Amino acid sequence: MSQRLLDQLQSYDKNITDLIQHSYNPVSHETIKFFAFSRKELKYIVSTYRRDSNMLISSENRVMQNIIKNTKNEISKSILFSLETLKTDSFIFRVQAYVSKSKTYVRKMQKFNNEDIHEILKESNDWIISFQERKSEKRESYDDELSGEIRHWISEHQEDVKRAEFLELMLKLLQFKTTKISKKPSHGDYCYWNYFKGTDNKFYVFDWEFAKESDWDFIDPLTNVFVFWMDLYKQFKVGALSAVLTSPSTHLEEIVNREFERIMRLYEISKHDLYLFILFVYCRLYLRQETFSKELPLFEELSNFLAFTNKNIKKDV
Repeated sequence: MSQRLLDQLQSYDKNITDLIQHSYNPVSHETIKFFAFSRKELKYIVSTYRRDSNMLISSENRVMQNIIKNTKNEISKSILFSLETLKTDSFIFRVQAYVSKSKTYVRKMQKFNNEDIHEILKESNDWIISFQERKSEKRESYDDELSGEIRHWISEHQEDVKRAEFLELMLKLLQFKTTKISKKPSHGDYCYWNYFKGTDNKFYVFDWEFAKESDWDFIDPLTNVFVFWMDLYKQFKVGALSAVLTSPSTHLEEIVNREFERIMRLYEISKHDLYLFILFVYCRLYLRQETFSKELPLFEELSNFLAFTNKNIKKDV
């Protein structure tokens, strides 16, 4: 598969080495990612690795082999991940997909209309729900693991007072959680810039860098809707998270609210726990990127939402 895709890439107007040198965006020390476009259409997706990343590649391949093996056939066909890697002098890279003339959701948020948002959220959450369809046991005992993850974050971010206070309050509120949670396979970064609609009208998902064979079942669907809200909020199209969840006032807010409510029903999450899990998703996304309290307007809004959650949980206890 990848050799065929490499041939297609090399027929492009830049050779692959030149493309890597001039088009990449570094996102960590281990891995470099870039997307290439042609006439505003996604042409192909490539993940590149430095030469010393063999352990990372091996780990990703092992996780993805197990995920694909245990996923329904129709769903597995939507997973774009090449187990093969290709080599240049400086990099190892994997071609995840060649998707000429496909409908990509990677575009300015301002260009989305309400119908786009509704279609994308519904279809993408339908996909992740089908992807997760596998027997799993809902267990109270996972609570220790959930709180343990927050304690780990606290230990790593003691030097930042704002972060530490935010996380300490989240940890205290976790004792009021009533929802039993389960674990399912997870994409780990499931949101609109990591999936697209192909010319065959099928839904495809790529960028499985953070995939896990077993993770909290609420992570992927809530990440998907939260990222939509976050980007819309930052561009002043929707209101604060507490308002969107309790009293949406515009059609767009109602669409986002409806998807949060749908997740709450399907995953049997209580209203208070939905608030906590959204905050948990926020921490996962931003601690990973080391921007947890640096995007101040967003951090202040989520701090207000944490205070709102605290007030509502204690009021009903």
